[in-house]
Amino acid sequence: MKQILLFIITLLATVSPLRAQDGLATNQAFQGGIVPREELVEVKVKGQPIRKYDLTLYHSIQFQADGVQQKKVEALVETDQKTAIGSEVTFRNTRKTTILQLPARANINRFLCYICEPDKVTLVYMEGHVKNIKQLKKAINDNH
Repeated sequence: MKQILLFIITLLATVSPLRAQDGLATNQAFQGGIVPREELVEVKVKGQPIRKYDLTLYHSIQFQADGVQQKKVEALVETDQKTAIGSEVTFRNTRKTTILQLPARANINRFLCYICEPDKVTLVYMEGHVKNIKQLKKAINDNH
């Protein structure tokens, strides 16, 4: 019985970070709905490596994208932006960056970063205790 309980706890601990962005329109992209999962470059980080940023979860995907795929992701980001409590959009040359502060869940602040470059899309979902976009950017810039 203890082995079954341990297995269930381990399974839940493994699955919960994968579902962190559930409820977001952009979750479709994280799940391989824009390009197949095998074409995604995916990074997931929890714990000590990101604690210095005041984050508890970092989940990113990056993929090569044509114009149609970029428009699909852009539409998903715009849908999530409607419920955001803060946002910042910047343009640099051919690169567009959108950072959204999403409503907190269980007292954990949530952020979504979308970077669109010619032929490439990056989405980053982050959770933690950092308070807002300004503090998130400062934590990242101060630790690089």
